[in-house]
Amino acid sequence: MTKNKTTKRALLVSVLALLLCASLLVGSTFAWFTDNVTSTNNIIKSGNLDVKLEYSTDLSTWAEVGAKTDIFKNEDGTTDLWEPGFTEVVYLKVSNVGSLALKYALEVTVASEKQGTNQAGEKFSLSQYIKYDVVKYTAEEPYENRDDAVAAVPNAVALKTGIPAISNVSLEPKTENTIDSDVLALVVYMPTTVGNVANHNGEDIPTINLGITLNATQLAYEEDSFGPDYDEDAVYGTYIELNEGDDLLAAMASAEAGLPLTIKLNGDVEWPTDGHHDENDITPASSIVINGNGYTITATGSGVTPLGDDKAPMTLKNVKIVDNSVSYNEAAWELSYLEMGGKVLNCIDVDFADPIQVEADNSSFVGCSFTGHNDKNSTSTTQYGVWAISGTQNYNGYTFTGTRGIKVCDSNTSNSYADA
Repeated sequence: MTKNKTTKRALLVSVLALLLCASLLVGSTFAWFTDNVTSTNNIIKSGNLDVKLEYSTDLSTWAEVGAKTDIFKNEDGTTDLWEPGFTEVVYLKVSNVGSLALKYALEVTVASEKQGTNQAGEKFSLSQYIKYDVVKYTAEEPYENRDDAVAAVPNAVALKTGIPAISNVSLEPKTENTIDSDVLALVVYMPTTVGNVANHNGEDIPTINLGITLNATQLAYEEDSFGPDYDEDAVYGTYIELNEGDDLLAAMASAEAGLPLTIKLNGDVEWPTDGHHDENDITPASSIVINGNGYTITATGSGVTPLGDDKAPMTLKNVKIVDNSVSYNEAAWELSYLEMGGKVLNCIDVDFADPIQVEADNSSFVGCSFTGHNDKNSTSTTQYGVWAISGTQNYNGYTFTGTRGIKVCDSNTSNSYADA
């Protein structure tokens, strides 16, 4: 009996000991060997894109170009009078003063122009007879004479063409000791072959307001975790992508003024036209490129607002143009054509599914196809593929279908001097 009690007492003490141990473990933690490294010096800093443009006439004295700078004005404030053989050279320095690599493009455009009247009483534009080009310049001294300057630009074109002077040139970012720069020579001249066609009558004097625009954007140079190609598609100025059913005209109106505009189509879009000839309500960009990406632009509305811009060169490429517009006066047969026009119009691989009317200062069509067919609003009128109203037009690698090709006129009348 005594032994049994002793055993029970021992068991009770063991249970109480276990409970006491358990109560001691409540709220406790287990410790392991640990270590840590803390970094507080990881800095995320934005790079800056900063380009500077300077000009000189002697390669020794440089002045920065601003919005109001007139690089052709003489020291006494006068402006030279142009005549056959007259040549101007201005040296331009482009410098990357930012912390990011960049690529730049320099545009020389006719910002505005006043026509003159020559000795024969004919209207003319001075920009048609003055040629220019921009080339890289590596010599330490300026061109020795005008013949050397003109010889340096064998590919010079008329100011009227609005072709970009130089583009996609790269500059490395500024470092502590160096600034990457390019020196360019802008050569502008009137060929000696220009005759009295550009000799004004003394009253209607032609003038040109020349614009020089330097655009810069990111260059595929700096790297992230996947390489340097994250900005390989960076464009100058405003870049817009449009999807199915979007309004092309509205997109062009939303662009930033004075900069190049690039539009890429990701679907078929509309161009709503109205009854205004020779103009449209879009932001005045310095240049416009529309990459159709194989899609279609459909013109709607009254059909006489031109697909083009009267203030900037426009390039259309890899796109189909369909005319679903209904003119406010289909009885006037010229209004049943879709207007194409503006200052400079460049079309590359464009399929014109319906007849067009071209009224541009300068236009070119490379690899384009044109269709002449019966007027959609008439069963009897057969339309030409192209009705050329005015300006200089160039065709290369074109295709015409239908019974009529090109109609060339000197005005908006039915009087033509050449049919093709």
